[in-house]
Amino acid sequence: MNAHDGSLPSKGYDPFDLNKPHARWEEFRKEQPIFFDEPSGYWIVSRYEDCKQIFDDWKTFSSENAQKPMRPMCEAGRQVLKDGGFTAYSGLTARVPPEHTRIRKIAQSCFGPRRFKSIAPMIKQIVSDHLDKLEAAGAQQMPVDFWQVVAYPVPAYVLFTLMGIPDEDVPKIKRYGEARARMTWSDLSDEEQIPVAHDMVAYWKYIHDLLDMRRANPGDDFPSDLLRLQAEGAVLSNDEIAGVLFDAFCRARDNLDLYGQLRAGDDGQPRCVGRRARRFLADPERRRRDAALYAVGCRLAAQGPSRHHRRRRRSAGRR
Repeated sequence: MNAHDGSLPSKGYDPFDLNKPHARWEEFRKEQPIFFDEPSGYWIVSRYEDCKQIFDDWKTFSSENAQKPMRPMCEAGRQVLKDGGFTAYSGLTARVPPEHTRIRKIAQSCFGPRRFKSIAPMIKQIVSDHLDKLEAAGAQQMPVDFWQVVAYPVPAYVLFTLMGIPDEDVPKIKRYGEARARMTWSDLSDEEQIPVAHDMVAYWKYIHDLLDMRRANPGDDFPSDLLRLQAEGAVLSNDEIAGVLFDAFCRARDNLDLYGQLRAGDDGQPRCVGRRARRFLADPERRRRDAALYAVGCRLAAQGPSRHHRRRRRSAGRR
């Protein structure tokens, strides 16, 4: 894995612009697969084998900056967070072993076959209800956005079912998740950061209020399971539980894969659902020949949802 100084490949490159970036990324891989991008202050790594080497070597390339805002929060925004008691730290995404290993093992134990079997009827109903909306719009010859009707809401409602979140809170939590994504990945102005900071405070308070309710009245859901394991002796602090939920609720806007969430992701399940549907519909003849097999192929071949990840170099050595 060899790096090159110079910013020629990144001329005009904006890491915040994810509108069809693949041609540019291909250019990077061919011309200079590892280079320093002066505007963003990051080394850009574009080849699979190099990325895999980085992800496999967490001792050298730490994920501790995975949720660090691309643009630091302004002073007024930091004051909003401080005044609101916002002390959130990533549950898993930005942690490294041994903390990551310990927390992940505990969290994963909450997602056995019994958990998914218990909510299978609810998942089927959620999917059916949203497909009915899609069908109703089609029957009236109305244009319909698959993303808005199915791909975006369904993963959130399923994840919130696992989390024990009431349906009426879903829009609010999705807004908080979007605010978290904007805080982390967007190039917000100082003025734009203020409402995002307020949403983060409200988000953090919601999580702690939920945990207080589950301590008083446990349910059959993920937060209650984490609290039960803690009471039974699992080494898991209150802030670590809140941090896991903080990450998980953010993923509700984009990531149904809870095992994947325990690995972290960027903009996951809705993008995957939308891309799979698009790919599935793109070849009518093949779909007619073997719809079930083709659907599986679309699932495996769909574009990955994560556009980029960050790592921080922890040790010196060859670049």
